[in-house]
Amino acid sequence: ASRSSLDAAAWGMVGPDLLRATVPFAGAVLGNIGRGWALEQAWDPAGDLRFPLSAWAVRPAVVFNATLVETGERVGLANVNLEPALHGFQSLLRNEPQHVDLSPVAAARLSSSFPFVTPTPRPLEIDYHFADGGYYDNYGVGAAVAFLQLAYDDTQSPAAPLPRRILLIEIRASRAERHAPGSISRLLFQWHSPADTILNVRDTAQRDRNDTTLHLLTLALASRGVTLERVVFEIPRSDVPLSWHLTAAQVATIRHDWQERFEGSRETQAVTAFLSQRP
Repeated sequence: ASRSSLDAAAWGMVGPDLLRATVPFAGAVLGNIGRGWALEQAWDPAGDLRFPLSAWAVRPAVVFNATLVETGERVGLANVNLEPALHGFQSLLRNEPQHVDLSPVAAARLSSSFPFVTPTPRPLEIDYHFADGGYYDNYGVGAAVAFLQLAYDDTQSPAAPLPRRILLIEIRASRAERHAPGSISRLLFQWHSPADTILNVRDTAQRDRNDTTLHLLTLALASRGVTLERVVFEIPRSDVPLSWHLTAAQVATIRHDWQERFEGSRETQAVTAFLSQRP
C-alpha cells in the first residue's frame, strides 16, 4: 500500500498513452500497454497476483469495489458470488460468449481509478467503464452488508451452522471533522461552493449511510439471535497523506500514528476479547 505509483502513472501518460492519442495506429501496436498496465507492473512486479479471481480460494472472501461510469451502479469484483445483493462483474458478461476473468491486481486497479491520473477502462466484451469504487462505497460497508445478507438469507441449508457472533472491523483513513467557515469573499465563495459541496458531502453522506445501514443490520440479525459487534479503527488526524507517492517521512508518520493510537487501545482490546471467546 505504501509503494509509489506516481512514476508508473506518469510514464504511461507521457509515453504510450500520449502516442496512442496522437499517432495513428499506435494503439494497435501498443496493445494494452499504458498507464493501467504500468500500475499493475509497479504493484505486482513479480507477477504473483496475475491468476484469475475465480481461481482464488473463497476463504477469505475478498471484494474490490468499483463503480460503473454510465449508470453509477456499484460492482463487486470478488472471488465469491454476491448476486443479487451486490452486482458482480460476471453478471455483466452473462450473455457474452467469451468468458472474462479478472486478476486480483487488475481488480485492485479498477477499484482505485483516480480521476484523470489513471484510466477509466472498459473491457472489450462490454460497453461499461469502471471507475473508483469510492464514488459509491468508499468504506466497503455496502459489500460487507451484502455478504452478510446473502449468508443469513440463504434458503438452502448451509454446510455448517452459521456463526451467532460477528465482529465487523472498520478501518478509516482519517477522522471526520467539521471545518470552520473560511474567510473568503462572498463572490469567490459562490463560484467554488458547488464543487466544495460535492467533495465534502461524499464522505459525510457515506459515513451517515453506513451508520444507519449497520444499525438496521444489527437489529435484523439480533432478531435471529445473531450478535453483530463493531470496532472502528480511525487514524486520529484529518490530514493523513493519501498521495500516490508517499515519502519515507509520511510512511513513518502513518505507522507512528497507528502504533501511538491503537497499541493497547480499547479498539485493540475489543478485537482481542472477541477472538478469545469460545465459539
